[in-house]
Amino acid sequence: MTDRNRPEARNHALSPAAGRLRCALVAAGALLLAGITPAHGETAPQGGLQLPPTQIFGPPPPIAPEVIVRDSTGVTIRATRIDEPMSIDGVLNEAVYELVRPMSDFIQNDPAEGEPATERTEVWLLFDDDNVYVVARCWETRPDRIIASEMRRDNIRIVRDDNFAWSLDTFYDRRNVVLFEVSAVGGRLDAQLTNESQPNLDWNPVYDVSVGRMEGACPSSRSATAARAPRSGASRPGGSTAGRTSRRT
Repeated sequence: MTDRNRPEARNHALSPAAGRLRCALVAAGALLLAGITPAHGETAPQGGLQLPPTQIFGPPPPIAPEVIVRDSTGVTIRATRIDEPMSIDGVLNEAVYELVRPMSDFIQNDPAEGEPATERTEVWLLFDDDNVYVVARCWETRPDRIIASEMRRDNIRIVRDDNFAWSLDTFYDRRNVVLFEVSAVGGRLDAQLTNESQPNLDWNPVYDVSVGRMEGACPSSRSATAARAPRSGASRPGGSTAGRTSRRT
């Protein structure tokens, strides 16, 4: 993990470097499902037995209402359980977006690594009994300069568009992830990444995603990406990254 008091920045395995590419990464660290995973260094009862302590590669989990914590050891984020149905329509009008704090304070990966992101981005990680939800609100001061046109699934041009991407390290080995990338017009790319570098674009999971554009109260437009994927198996710590790519003409 990073030795700075901020999220770790990593190069995207599928995104080409370019002088006009600005990629901000947040929360490259431990992910916990709130209310289910044992707390840092503690045990939890299950059928009268004690579960072994779970190692987290980062600081102890944030305590509600906080959803992210950073220190010199890295970053730990907390997904939030929800009880109300979610609409995957690209319109962030559910009450949860007012009640649950988003993750923000992205940093750049390129061209100025480690510097604050040039545009504001807010991310929510939510879950219920059936699904995991990843939601991003991407503020943009110059919406007329958004570059996005590719709609063919898994086409490499999607990574060259303005997009939002996230990955899940479900085995928490910090080497293998499943990756999702959605452009500003709704084009999608999904893949498995093995050993941090080997992509498998033939991996095509079932999930819902929608992108919308709204006008904000300040002189910025904002686009919203909401995705829903089925949740299965027991809850446990995992890894997660989120990133936004902004291109300029």
